[in-house]
Amino acid sequence: TDIFRPDPALRKKTRASLGIADSQFLIGSVGNISPMKGHEYLIEAVAGLREAGFPVTLRIFGADLQSQLEYKANIVSLAERVDLGVSAQQLVIDPGSSVHRSLAAFDLFAMASVPAAEGVPTALMEALSTGLPAVATNVGGVREVVREAETGFVVEPLDVSGLGEAIGKIASDPLLRDRMSISARLD
Repeated sequence: TDIFRPDPALRKKTRASLGIADSQFLIGSVGNISPMKGHEYLIEAVAGLREAGFPVTLRIFGADLQSQLEYKANIVSLAERVDLGVSAQQLVIDPGSSVHRSLAAFDLFAMASVPAAEGVPTALMEALSTGLPAVATNVGGVREVVREAETGFVVEPLDVSGLGEAIGKIASDPLLRDRMSISARLD
């Protein structure tokens, strides 16, 4: 919690380096670029929100795995087809050892992992420690980490509309977001 904590100065610096304005709502995910992480479901959910008029932005932070380069190409292609308004270099970013810097820039942490893909996700715990509300799929020990409607929402895996609806609730309600942020940090 010393490293993964709210840090307004780091937030401003990281958002500037990503080309994210203060006014933009940034949804972020952290996880290896692998089908187990369900990045395509998150991309589709964010595309649905954008189509519905939510001015949200997505960034996925994760290491490229040599065995998953085709998967990365597929999610980048999907993002281009649904017009997320970002290039491949902007959408998928390897954070290296600076995950805490990446998390500092987010307004919401999203995890769309597929069934049997997780235990207790470290990135989710780090995001909550940073004070981020979370939307995560009901896999592994996620329900042990996210307190429903207090620190975020848990949705069923592979459910694009459920993922989008939960993200939309938080994105559209600053008071809910602030309450969840405080609760997340206190856990």
